Amino acid sequence: NWAILLELAKPLFVAICALFLARIFDQRLKLLAFFAHANAIGDSKNATTIHTHSVVVRNEGSKPAKNVRLSHRQLPDHSVYPDVNYVLQDMPGGGKDMIFSELVPKQQVTISYLYHPPLTFDQVHTGIPSDEGFAREINVVPSAQLSIGHSMVRRALIGIGVVTSLYFL
Repeated sequence: NWAILLELAKPLFVAICALFLARIFDQRLKLLAFFAHANAIGDSKNATTIHTHSVVVRNEGSKPAKNVRLSHRQLPDHSVYPDVNYVLQDMPGGGKDMIFSELVPKQQVTISYLYHPPLTFDQVHTGIPSDEGFAREINVVPSAQLSIGHSMVRRALIGIGVVTSLYFL
């Protein structure tokens, strides 16, 4: 009998919807680290090479990230943008931690490094932890951005697909 089966499925459906909504509205930390570029610039006159790279740390979540630490094996010359407070702490193993006491939701900080060989970008960082866990590290790949019109059409088609799927279910 379909009526009995429907009555049994209602609480399960409500529980799944409640879990889904709780996950959406739950305050979570989503700390991301983007490695924007690694570059070597050579000067043929003086036969020198300068290396550079940048790391963008962004709190994409809905709660503040506490004690965000950029751990370094070696800390070369660097700059932080925007100008925010941070502390440099010597580590027992010889590295240094750059500590940001708090990154509020949607705040991002860019750290640019400048150094000479034989040091390379993969010898600088060891990780980006915070009190809530490690940042997800993303290597940035340049890509073309969709226009607003394409984006709106894409969202409309996705919405139509979701509504149609729900209708058939």
